[in-house]
Amino acid sequence: MIRPIRPEEALPRGATIVRDRAVAALGMRAGAGICLVSPGGIGLPDLARDVCAAADLKNSVRVIGNGRMTAVPLGALAPYLGPLAGAAEPNLLTALGGFRGELLRRADTHGIAIVVEQAELLDPASAALLAQVSAEPEISLIILTPDTAWLPRDLRTLLIEGQLVAIENSPLSTSEVAEYATARLGGIVPWIVADTLVRVGGALPQTLDAALQESVRVGALVCLDGVWRFTSEPRLGSTSVWQLRGLIAQFGANESDALVATALAHAIPTPVLVSLFGSGAVATLRGTGLLVPTVRTEPSESGVETLTISSALVAVVLRESASLTVSRALWRRVYPLLPLPDDAGTTLRYAQWALECGGEMDSQGLTVLATLANRADRPALALHAVALDSTRPRPAAIQVQRARAHFYLGEIGSAFQVVEEALEGECSPADLQRFTSLLAHIYSTTGVGRSEVDAAIARWAAAGEDNGYYSVLAARATGLTRPLHAVFGGDYRAAQALSLPLLDLTGQIAAESLLLDLIIGEIVAINGDLAGGIARLEGSLARILRAPDLANYGAFVVTRLVLLQCFAADWDRINSVLEQVTGETNGWMVRQAIVVELMRATQGLQEADLEAAMIHARAGVALARERDPERIRPVVLAYAAYLSVIRGEHDAAEAYLTEFATLDYDGAPIVDGVARSYVAFARCTLAGDGNFEPLWDTARAADRLGHYPARVQALLMLLRVGESAAVPELRELTEGAADPVGRMAHLISVGLTTGRAEDHLVAAELGIELGQHYLAAAALTRSFLELRARPDRVLHRRALGVLALLPPGARLLDPMLDEMRETTVLTERERDIARLVARGMTSREIARHLSLSDRTVDGHVQRVLIKLGLNSRERLQDAIGDIPATAG
Repeated sequence: MIRPIRPEEALPRGATIVRDRAVAALGMRAGAGICLVSPGGIGLPDLARDVCAAADLKNSVRVIGNGRMTAVPLGALAPYLGPLAGAAEPNLLTALGGFRGELLRRADTHGIAIVVEQAELLDPASAALLAQVSAEPEISLIILTPDTAWLPRDLRTLLIEGQLVAIENSPLSTSEVAEYATARLGGIVPWIVADTLVRVGGALPQTLDAALQESVRVGALVCLDGVWRFTSEPRLGSTSVWQLRGLIAQFGANESDALVATALAHAIPTPVLVSLFGSGAVATLRGTGLLVPTVRTEPSESGVETLTISSALVAVVLRESASLTVSRALWRRVYPLLPLPDDAGTTLRYAQWALECGGEMDSQGLTVLATLANRADRPALALHAVALDSTRPRPAAIQVQRARAHFYLGEIGSAFQVVEEALEGECSPADLQRFTSLLAHIYSTTGVGRSEVDAAIARWAAAGEDNGYYSVLAARATGLTRPLHAVFGGDYRAAQALSLPLLDLTGQIAAESLLLDLIIGEIVAINGDLAGGIARLEGSLARILRAPDLANYGAFVVTRLVLLQCFAADWDRINSVLEQVTGETNGWMVRQAIVVELMRATQGLQEADLEAAMIHARAGVALARERDPERIRPVVLAYAAYLSVIRGEHDAAEAYLTEFATLDYDGAPIVDGVARSYVAFARCTLAGDGNFEPLWDTARAADRLGHYPARVQALLMLLRVGESAAVPELRELTEGAADPVGRMAHLISVGLTTGRAEDHLVAAELGIELGQHYLAAAALTRSFLELRARPDRVLHRRALGVLALLPPGARLLDPMLDEMRETTVLTERERDIARLVARGMTSREIARHLSLSDRTVDGHVQRVLIKLGLNSRERLQDAIGDIPATAG
């Protein structure tokens, strides 16, 4: 019989949970089990065997094979196959028949469990036999499948009839994909690789394995400098491709054409598919899970459902399997019936399909294609669209996209040249507004192009003298550049004063209004109101996600949100943002790989996981060397040098500092002051001469310019190297701070001011609460030092409790903490002596009782008192209940 797995038992993430659910669904103590897997298969490794082991099926056997079994597994199966063992190559159909009879005899009345991990790879005959065998009362069939759409027809029929509910492996989050891929590749997997796999593959483990293996094989995924990166689009594994094509081969002509047409078009309205290929074909494809409704953040304007391919990787395989002749035939049949798309992804794919099939596009269509390509972070495609435009001189709209594409490729000089050439000709006020917006975007992102922005605004204002509308806009743009100039001069305090008159303005142009919000959000946060600035930027991001025409600013705002969270340290909040922006239409997220790696490195240090911090820092450095349009490379190099010094890897730190010195540009202003603090700390520490004046200079500069995070970081570094003069300044700066780092810094400064163990301990406890283990460890060390000078049993026990909460990595940050952890555990002998002292026995009495010398007993007593934080034998009796467990 088939024991169904109820829908409410749908699989959570994780192989362990899969196994436990399968064992629970088995619901009996079977006497034997069969595990069916395939060589090179893409399921969870050995999960079927784990199920048998967890269910205590001692007489289980693992069958490796698909349509046939090789001689090697055949030898292992010989005891079960009996007379069939003499056959040369018995197929799985025959083998299962042998299993059924032999295992029934061996299993007595307990029955047999057949656990199938990769049922999608069974040949039709074997699948049919499984379905037939499972009808026997002694047989329990357990199907572990990544997607029920891949089940063979006979098993899928059982599923539809309600006789079988399979366990499916659910998708993974971006962080889980990163962990999954790192384990399989044996190297660093940057966030962007995981994000790409989530977006294009649905994050199912079997898809991940297929994409990882095949992408490595064909060179789409390569490891450089210890970091895995995509050099081209990820690929689906050959096994999965064969499996997909085998499934398609079962379909009729209408199903196949509908599937390929949808892949070529990206998405097609359901009524169009039904009218072209029939309702039966569409229903069949939806039943397999290959066609699914598009997911929208906003309802479709037409209100009509559109269908798309379930996985972008599968869509690529379908498109590649279609010859140009087939693609053109479908284009002529389908394209005329397609409505105007109302989402960027479909529009982009429609245009590409038309070009691939020889369809001509006018200048306006090519402009749309270039615009969408830039929004999807495909600047090369945008430049291709520009090259196809034969109009001379080129329209301003397409020149803007040409310049933007160069900007996204990091070719800022080329972008300025394109704008300069365009402005040499006749430009309307509307055209000047477009170019000014682009120049402002480049300037606000990189700090490069002040003269170009000023010149463009001046010309815009002159051209709009006779037009009140454009005259007002140009004046507003001039007002907007004033705080920008202050920001890129590094003076955030002046920028805040200049931005105050702009706070109540409402923009008439969405891009300028949004840019104003972004700039003010950054200024407010850097001046110390991190929560207010982050909230403003999150509001801007929500606007971008609702308005595709603002997508070009997506990377800008996410970069700032991530960088600000490096200071605010609200990791759950920023993780939520990153998950929110994951999506095929948000291609601009590709440019966030560097800054996300920097954030993970910062998180690793604050959580005292120095190994993880260094892994992410190296990944950020490697990625920034390839492409750095947002000027993040300086701070990434600076942070890598800082971490290397903390880890004692001085040669690596020197290498990073040397590379930093070769850069011909400064970092983005939002992090430039922090980068200089990291560099100053690393250089001063490596010099070893005790001169930390360069680090003081960065703190003074941050104070003068109003850069709160940079000043806090510099002062904390000064405390780390023993510069006590930084204490009162840090205490005053962080008075009333609301961000986690600021709160911790304030309590640390309070403890250093009072010199009281309890104040240091309060800081350490807050650090544990906030996940600031790096700072908590430093505070706890100071607490123990004060307790050594002035013992206090209650505080000592409280400190030991905090120490127990620190992760092992944090204890390793200071040898004293690790030593305290070891020395606070009593040995068996010390515990015995402590109890005897507590009973009132003298050292001589204890020595006679334990056959030890008086001096040995006195030594043990002193160690017990030190470990328990006591200053007399008399107080030991009160502390007897607090004696910790013995070592070992």
